[in-house]
Amino acid sequence: MSTYGDQPGGPYGQDPSPGWGAPGQPWQPGQPDQGQQGWGQAPHGQGYGQGYGQGYGQGYGQPGGYGPGQPPSSSEDRAWAVTAHLGALVTAWFAFGFIAPLIVLLVRGRSPFTRQHAVESLNFQLSLLLYSVAATVVGFVFVVVTLGLGALLLVPLYFVALLAVLVVVIMASVRAGAGEQYRYPLTLRLIR
Repeated sequence: MSTYGDQPGGPYGQDPSPGWGAPGQPWQPGQPDQGQQGWGQAPHGQGYGQGYGQGYGQGYGQPGGYGPGQPPSSSEDRAWAVTAHLGALVTAWFAFGFIAPLIVLLVRGRSPFTRQHAVESLNFQLSLLLYSVAATVVGFVFVVVTLGLGALLLVPLYFVALLAVLVVVIMASVRAGAGEQYRYPLTLRLIR
């Protein structure tokens, strides 16, 4: 049975880099490393996509939806992105739901990841505000025309809509926490 580094051509059929020890020897901390380390680079100069299945995913540490050359989201960026989504639920109880994503956009808008989530949440909350105003006007007219019987239909629809909003906000928060992008359904793209 062969060991990790004693196969001809190095591990996984690649040429051994100077960072690998002699055949049969693992890399040691004092040995030279190959080239600069950056995103998509293994500690020993071997790219994360090389030799492990070419074209797999987008590379180690890069969240879904972000291409090469774009930085992965840090844990702080992900926390602010989650705050943009969940904060909208909190601020909706006291004022308008768009306040939390607007604050996140103003405070952390320089981070591309946080900005994308804050803008998405802000657009959703503004769209929700416009839809709510329109639904209130139409619902009021409907209840008046039906002499109050329309409320029997509209009240359950209102709770279904609230549940749908809660579900998509939680989904967006989970995706933001995982470092992925999310687009809300039925959202007007008012802010870019």
